[in-house]
Amino acid sequence: MTTETPTLPNLTAEFLDACLSSTKALNWSQDQLETLASSWIKQAHTMRHDGEKVFEVLIAQAKTHSDEMARLTEQNLAAATQHVPGWDLLTVGDLRRQVADLSARVDALSK
Repeated sequence: MTTETPTLPNLTAEFLDACLSSTKALNWSQDQLETLASSWIKQAHTMRHDGEKVFEVLIAQAKTHSDEMARLTEQNLAAATQHVPGWDLLTVGDLRRQVADLSARVDALSK
């Protein structure tokens, strides 16, 4: 039975082959990480732009609903106040004078 002992040139060649294989494996794993990172960056970019589009639609809807709410509020306010008489400054001044006069009478009667 003979066992061959590897010679120095064989050991060196095997060591260099192992180093080359390790380097290739390291490069492959770095390529995989770069691909994964690139994919995540593209997804983030897409999500950001999609989110911006959704936000634009929401803002447009909010503006539309705000305008509609203002219009409905004006209509309802006009409908609610159409039977209320309009008071001018003279009427308000006259009412204040009457309130002051009645307050003075109540004070006089309570004494």
